[in-house]
Amino acid sequence: FVGRIIGSKGANIAKLRQEFGVDITLQEDESTWETHVTVTGEDGNAIKQARDKMEYVTTRIQVDPDQVGWIVGKGYQNLQQIQAKAELTYARFDDKTSSIELCGLHAQVEDAKLMVAVHRDYLSVYQDMSDERKSMLKQFEELDKKGGGKGKKGKDRSGRGGADEDDW
Repeated sequence: FVGRIIGSKGANIAKLRQEFGVDITLQEDESTWETHVTVTGEDGNAIKQARDKMEYVTTRIQVDPDQVGWIVGKGYQNLQQIQAKAELTYARFDDKTSSIELCGLHAQVEDAKLMVAVHRDYLSVYQDMSDERKSMLKQFEELDKKGGGKGKKGKDRSGRGGADEDDW
């Protein structure tokens, strides 16, 4: 993530320095291949805000196997929408651990976690609606059997009247 923090030709660091009035230094430890980012300045709030704009985090959210299709979506469309709306670096599903991995700035990941939680909570409402729809369709089928298949104004479900062509 060091490249994302620095930006093209140092553009991101320069922007943060100017926006928050802080000094940002990067120090690479060649023995561990780690890069340490240090943010200093006179205003603690400005330091925190600049740090928040550079702090990338990764988190995993466990998904029950029966909820995977609902949360991830067909062709991963729900996961892609969450990634786009939260402006994440990436969002992906790991089928080995049955979890979603979210990566981005801390605030972006928190937004995405909230979206996943809301989507997960909505599953029960969707299931209730699906059950209600099935019940209604079953009731319509029973009414069709009792009433000869006629709907409003003598039309069957196909939208045609009940008369055969021979009746004309």
